[in-house]
Parts: sequence; structure tokens; C-alpha cells
Amino acid sequence: MSIHCFSPKINPKNLQRSMALLAVLLMTLTFASESPATTRKRQSSKVRIQNIRSGSDETTAERDRRLYRECQGRPNSGACAGYTRGR
Repeated sequence: MSIHCFSPKINPKNLQRSMALLAVLLMTLTFASESPATTRKRQSSKVRIQNIRSGSDETTAERDRRLYRECQGRPNSGACAGYTRGR
């Protein structure tokens, strides 16, 4: 049993035309993607968000003291990571 592979015969003239067309297409796509609007630097208009703490929030010092107190004797992981040993 023999296996036959059918491949179309490529004409060198058609191959050259196809390659030239492909090159022109690629050049067109390359130059079209570099429009002046995208190469110009845009001004950033970043808005700074200020976090306003409510009156019931605890300070970082208060949080540290609470975690040292609550995490005594617990595994050093999760919220207690770094708070299981004495100061």
C-alpha cells in the first residue's frame, strides 16, 4: 500500500506575485498602525484619592497592640503572622 501526497504544483511566477503582494500587505499594516495620534504622548490626568478615616477606625498602633494581645499562643499565620511573639 502506498501513500500518495497530493500537492499543487507551484508556478514560480505565481509565487513571486504572491510574495510581493504579501510584502505590500505587511508594510501597509505596519505603517497604518503607527498613526500620529498613538505616537503622541498623552497627558495623564490621575486623580488622587484621599482615604478619610471614620471616627471608629483604629490606628495602626492600636491594631498592633490588639493583634499582639489576641494572637498569643496561636499559629504564626494568617492575620496573626508576625504577632505571635512578644514585642
